[in-house]
Amino acid sequence: MALTRTNHSGEKPLIKNPAIIVVNFLLVGIVVLFLSFSYGYFAFKNEKWLDFRLPRVFWISAMLVVAISVVMRNMIKYYDADKHIKLRRNILVALVLAIGFVICQFIGWQNMQQQGMLIDTTTGASYVYLLTGLHAIHILVGIIFLSVATYRIFHNTRNQVNALIYFSDPLHRSRIKMMATYWHTIDALWIYLFLAFYTTTLNSGQALHEKNNPLSFHRRGLFHSLTNYIIFTRRLF
Repeated sequence: MALTRTNHSGEKPLIKNPAIIVVNFLLVGIVVLFLSFSYGYFAFKNEKWLDFRLPRVFWISAMLVVAISVVMRNMIKYYDADKHIKLRRNILVALVLAIGFVICQFIGWQNMQQQGMLIDTTTGASYVYLLTGLHAIHILVGIIFLSVATYRIFHNTRNQVNALIYFSDPLHRSRIKMMATYWHTIDALWIYLFLAFYTTTLNSGQALHEKNNPLSFHRRGLFHSLTNYIIFTRRLF
């Protein structure tokens, strides 16, 4: 039996919290900020600074942010269902995933430096560090929110009485909803940045591989020749 009144969809009602409007406006501003800086990144994408391979650890970062979004979605579901054990477990998982993301970013920066891509190498390189660093700052802010929320959830669900009061207060759901919205936005921004980095460095990475491996060009030419020959023979028969 539910502890609070729910709507037809099974969700607990959100109170009219002015902070929700403020957070939404801030998130719109963050998105506009990243889009503005990414424009500068694309403007300098033809420079030679792109002769590097995208760190593989960024793939792990992309998977981590997707996992965080899934966990955040589950947190709202478990709150509506008054499942404080699963709510506790999920917010801890989200916190660990977020910390893992920051660690992956540091590893990625070290990998780029090992490739000779420093922050002052070119203007384009500066944009890469600017975008990833700015995003990491927002991740750290999100970790602070997660840490505070973790304390509140564990403190307010330490016994059945406190849990009853906690799940009966719409203010707590609005806070979880705001935190989930923040993380969904930050996660989506990293997917956008990751795809931008991957697509713009893909061709340059292949060019760099061919430069360091002269036989790769001949192998690719042989492959195309063999493909054309197969197509030609199929047309004959």
